[in-house]
Amino acid sequence: MLLSPEENVGKIVTALEKYYNVKAKKMDTKYRPVLIIGFEKEYKDKYHVDYEVLPISSMGITAPDSDYDTFIQEFERYNLREASYIRTHKTSWINVRQLRLNNYIINLKEKENDDFESLVRLNQRWVNERTELSCLKTSTS
Repeated sequence: MLLSPEENVGKIVTALEKYYNVKAKKMDTKYRPVLIIGFEKEYKDKYHVDYEVLPISSMGITAPDSDYDTFIQEFERYNLREASYIRTHKTSWINVRQLRLNNYIINLKEKENDDFESLVRLNQRWVNERTELSCLKTSTS
């Protein structure tokens, strides 16, 4: 049974996402962990709603952004399989049907609320800086 969107905010869940498969040289899909930070304001019901998420990446080829990627050294505490980082500057929206909400990894808002709030603040800072920069470019053009 699905919970209300309000009850899912703060959870780390897996999401079906598209990516470019370098080996196969084509677009592909995979499940990857994401942190739910919000949901659309006016949704029909809990079965028809989009969620705002932050992706969680393992340490790989791409270097983390030192300003916005939050490294999770104690990944076991977050029930993750390996050292990862939460990408607070890579916000995306995803439909409820692409999320495994019933099998969530951890409810960060309940277990590590200070960490959750810190991540949301970092995302808000990125949004504010990006918005201010785009407004400046538009006004000087």
